[in-house]
Amino acid sequence: MRTTIYEGPQSTFDSLGLSMMVRLGVLISEEIFWGGHSISVYNLIDNCQNMSPERKLLMLSMWQDEDMQKIGKDLGKQYKIIKKVKHLDKEGLRIKIMLEKLIGEYFQIGIDSITNIFYKHNFPIFNGPLFTSEVMDFYYLRPLNSEAEGDGFTSMSKLLLHGKHAFSDESIPDIPFLPLEFMNMDWNNSEIKTFLPSQPEALNPNNFWLHKCFTIPNFLFHTETEILLLRSHTQAEAKPFREAIDEWSKRCIKEQNTQVRISYFEEHVLPKAYSFQSAINNHEIVLKRANNIENIQITILIGEVPLSVLINFYNHFNALPPETFKVLEEYLKNNPQMNSRRPVIVLDAKELCNNLEEVIEADKSAKENSIIGSKKSISVDD
Repeated sequence: MRTTIYEGPQSTFDSLGLSMMVRLGVLISEEIFWGGHSISVYNLIDNCQNMSPERKLLMLSMWQDEDMQKIGKDLGKQYKIIKKVKHLDKEGLRIKIMLEKLIGEYFQIGIDSITNIFYKHNFPIFNGPLFTSEVMDFYYLRPLNSEAEGDGFTSMSKLLLHGKHAFSDESIPDIPFLPLEFMNMDWNNSEIKTFLPSQPEALNPNNFWLHKCFTIPNFLFHTETEILLLRSHTQAEAKPFREAIDEWSKRCIKEQNTQVRISYFEEHVLPKAYSFQSAINNHEIVLKRANNIENIQITILIGEVPLSVLINFYNHFNALPPETFKVLEEYLKNNPQMNSRRPVIVLDAKELCNNLEEVIEADKSAKENSIIGSKKSISVDD
């Protein structure tokens, strides 16, 4: 069972949801294939100190913040003028040094704004336990031309259509893990409706169905080591679930009879999902936070969604560069039979989002009390 997290170079997905998806994906999946803005940003942060002023200006001009974009473009014009001068006098050198200093300062402001958001939402640590685990695999996106191939890159449209299979030939399809914005149906202005698999409307290929499979803790404040330990301790229940998901997802691609696919899901996937959930929720790592406010429950849904709906969803949240959206539109236009329903996993965390500040404050207080308690016990021992 391999899940894919894709969020695009300019996507507006909430980093809270992305942090949750990575943590939960590590827990429930055999492997995660993660490509998108956050991975590229991690790479950017790791290499930013060695960037030339020209590279920093290019990144500033592409920043999501419009004010930062304007600053980058204005500084770029001035820097381009000064760079054209072959032999700078003393004043020219002073201006060049001043511009390079400003470029570096504004670039660092942008980097700090990103890392502050990552820190607030407890994003996995770059090169930390989750990043370096065998569970995770990454795809760094081209920032300027998402459809260009070569040098180890494939086009963004192929990545979205085929996941890691864009790089290999395997029979088990990847399953997109969709962020919490998917459950906010404001983005979906079409007549497409969501149903339970047991409803007759779920048989209509133009609709999509989702079923609640997990109701588990949010794991936002569990350490990365705790998550990996929980994963290790629940392998006995996870393995049958992942195998059932793989068999169901293959049927989603090959089996034309919708009822056969749904019946397999209800008879084989759901019981194993509930058994897996029970093992998670009864583990001591989870139970120790059971009465805390930060233990607000989140939901994971699994189901089938038409490919066109996935494309429109990603496009609505700027996860698709224009050139990729154009390719995908043409693909569906020329291959209407490919607009079949795809297996998906969806994060739903409304309660966590609505109480986020309270949850963060509760976790902060719990950590402070833990530190105070440790200090008291040390002083007693002394």
